[in-house]
Amino acid sequence: MAARKSTASRIRPRQERREALASLAGAVDDERMRLMRLHSLLQCIGLALESVGAREPVGASGPYFPDVVTIASDLARESINRLESIPSPAPSAAD
Repeated sequence: MAARKSTASRIRPRQERREALASLAGAVDDERMRLMRLHSLLQCIGLALESVGAREPVGASGPYFPDVVTIASDLARESINRLESIPSPAPSAAD
């Protein structure tokens, strides 16, 4: 006859899984917030570069810095959008 698992031994893995999912959701949210601050900062830098006359590329083939900042800002926004598309873990009915 097979021994039955105790209720406590069945609940513990569920609780650990729930805690791990909550921790992961918190980490994703923290990273999303950091990226949102970075995105805002990059937009401010881009505006500042435009306003101080950094409208010409450096040298004949050098970078145009407002465009460089815009590309970095776009990359941050894309990461934010990907993180926002991750659904938050919902507790299952079985837990």
